[in-house]
Amino acid sequence: MLRSIATIRHNGARENSSRAKEFDFIFGFPSHPKSLERLIKLSPNGAATLFEGIRYEWGNIDRLIPGISASNPIKPLEIEPKYVCHVDHLSASRKREIELGYGLARGSISSMGSKVDLLVVDVSGKPYYISLKDDSGPSKLGQVSRSASYNKAHLSGGLNLSLPKGKVPLNFTFKDTALTSEQFNKLNRKDQTFAYFKNCHTSDWNDLVEMKMRDAITQLKSFGTAIKQDRDSLLEFIAQTFAGEMKNSPDFYLILGDQPIKFASALTKLNSLAPIVDLQIYSTSAKTSLIIWIEIRKKRYCLTKIEPSFDGGNLAVSQTKGIIFYFQQYGADGENYKNLFIDISK
Repeated sequence: MLRSIATIRHNGARENSSRAKEFDFIFGFPSHPKSLERLIKLSPNGAATLFEGIRYEWGNIDRLIPGISASNPIKPLEIEPKYVCHVDHLSASRKREIELGYGLARGSISSMGSKVDLLVVDVSGKPYYISLKDDSGPSKLGQVSRSASYNKAHLSGGLNLSLPKGKVPLNFTFKDTALTSEQFNKLNRKDQTFAYFKNCHTSDWNDLVEMKMRDAITQLKSFGTAIKQDRDSLLEFIAQTFAGEMKNSPDFYLILGDQPIKFASALTKLNSLAPIVDLQIYSTSAKTSLIIWIEIRKKRYCLTKIEPSFDGGNLAVSQTKGIIFYFQQYGADGENYKNLFIDISK
């Protein structure tokens, strides 16, 4: 039931490609987007610049550079901006400075629960908080790696795992693990201990991982039942997953391709349509997932597929993170969450 390193690398490459498309929105503002593209690519580690009277800012985007192009600018919202920011990979301290400098809600872009990819402040000082989803392929929706509550529905990720007493000596080295000396020395004591136990008590370790995966699947089924039976829990799950801290803000937008969705209004509309939840357990020999379907107006949409994974279970993986619930887009060409939001916003 462990996710392969190849799968993780593939997902990372796909995520970088999708994140690069966020710049399509940025390039929709200037008259000469190609010139702005050149400026951005000259500073892949982050910068701020004044271009055509608008201040642009971005963090470390080195991994996105191959996918950034001004060839397909989009302008889904009519905004006259004075400040445009690509929020990802700015430091937490810089995000807080931006919040203070532009009079934004505390935590709107700096909190751990923020879903804001792009921030635009118009000439009047009004903020636009943007979460842009790539419409050319599946989009990552989020994950839970610690405890999360959605009214009556709950998920608890993370490690939360105690090793049997007496099976880890006080002193051991990288030679007692499956890691290199460099990998081992970068780890804290907890991860070094798990690396030792994984390598020297592999059978016991695999049993512990399987136990945690069974618990995660039990959690997932209980979570599904809760959001099926309680609409407030369903709506809270959708709000936290897609909007995070800005779930109640009238200034938070989902951009699906080039379609703008005013999120708070869409969620209110969804509630009024009395959505029906249908649950599907999807199992293979390698994994079990929960697929959540929503039916409105006799039409079905897949909200998400939730797949639990034990990250760091393999011997050669340095950090042992434990259970993570991954929220994925399911049905790239079918009636997925993107169609749902677009349809209810018409």
